[in-house]
Amino acid sequence: MIATSIQRVTIPAAVFLCLIAAAATAQIPPLPAFDNIQVQANCSFDPAAQAYTYEYHVTNPATNTIGIWIMNIVVAPDWYDIGTLVKPLGEWDSEVSQGGGIRCPVKPNVTWDTYGGLSSPNGALPGTTSGPFGFSATRPPSIRECWVQPWLDPYFDAYLQATGEEEIPIDESESIENSYVRKIPTLAPLGVQSGSFEHWDTFISDVAKAGQLGWISDAALLSGIQSNLQAA
Repeated sequence: MIATSIQRVTIPAAVFLCLIAAAATAQIPPLPAFDNIQVQANCSFDPAAQAYTYEYHVTNPATNTIGIWIMNIVVAPDWYDIGTLVKPLGEWDSEVSQGGGIRCPVKPNVTWDTYGGLSSPNGALPGTTSGPFGFSATRPPSIRECWVQPWLDPYFDAYLQATGEEEIPIDESESIENSYVRKIPTLAPLGVQSGSFEHWDTFISDVAKAGQLGWISDAALLSGIQSNLQAA
C-alpha cells in the first residue's frame, strides 16, 4: 500500500493566473502527426502505344493522426505539353492541370509550372493505402520529387471551435500548411527531351540518386553501372 497525504499550500497570485490560462487553452487541439509517408511508384512501357504508364500508391502510417489530401508532381516540362505528353488514368483518381505556388513542385525561378495533382477519391486515412492512381506519358521515367499534403481542415475547424475565433489569419494557416508538405523521391516523366544530351546527364545523375536512396542495393552492381556510364 502506498500512503498518501494532502498538504495545504498557498499558490501565489501570478502562478494561479498562469494555471487558469493553461486550463483555458487545454482544449486547443494538438498539431496533427503527419510523417513517414510512403509512395510506391510503378512504371511500365507499352510498345504498341509507345507510352509509359505511371501508377502510384500512397501509404499513410497508422502513427499519423490526419489523412492525406493530395500528391502533387510535375508531369510535363511546360503546361502546353500536357495534351500531347500526358493522359490521366481514371476520371476521379487523377487530375492533370496547370499549377504553381508554394505548395507544389516548380522549377527554380519559374512562377508557373505544370504538375499533375494526383489524388485518390477517398484520400488515405491513417493506417491505409490509397490508389492505385496515375497517368500515361510519352516520356521515360526519371527520379523526381512528389509533394504530399495532408487534409488539415479538420484541425483548423477544431482549433476555431476551441478558441472561439471566426477565422485563422491567412499567413498563419499557410505557414502551418507549408510545414506539413512532405517531399518524397519518386518516379515521374523525364523533365528534358528524350535522347538529348540533357537526358544522358539526367540518367547518370539518376543512377547516383538511386544508389543514395537504396534503390540499387548491390554496391558492386552500382559501381559497375556507373563505370560503364562514365566510359560511354
